Amino acid sequence: MSHIENDYFDEEFDDSDLKQTIERGLEIINEIPQRVQYFADQLINTNRSEIEYMNRRIVYFRKDHSTNSGFARYVEDLDGSNRFEYAWGCETGTRNQIIESIRHNIGYDLARVEHGSL
Repeated sequence: MSHIENDYFDEEFDDSDLKQTIERGLEIINEIPQRVQYFADQLINTNRSEIEYMNRRIVYFRKDHSTNSGFARYVEDLDGSNRFEYAWGCETGTRNQIIESIRHNIGYDLARVEHGSL
């Protein structure tokens, strides 16, 4: 690989922002563990849960597809504006595995809110 190709490759696949966001997400779920646990439990028990963080509301809700049941997510401003659906989370595993997955997903989303990218 030439020097130019190597530089392009390094820039193209720089994942330092992703790593920082994931790390911050883990910090957040440890800073507000009861809110995050309540969020995950509510989602599993009622098929819908929401959390307000800074200036955003994040809502997860059950959205069953014939081949892939799971949870859809949307985000909006606290006044309900700027709403958009942006992701899908598959529901597989034991209850504890699903809760852990939800906890990590919401932590990542909350970190993105802090960074202004969500």
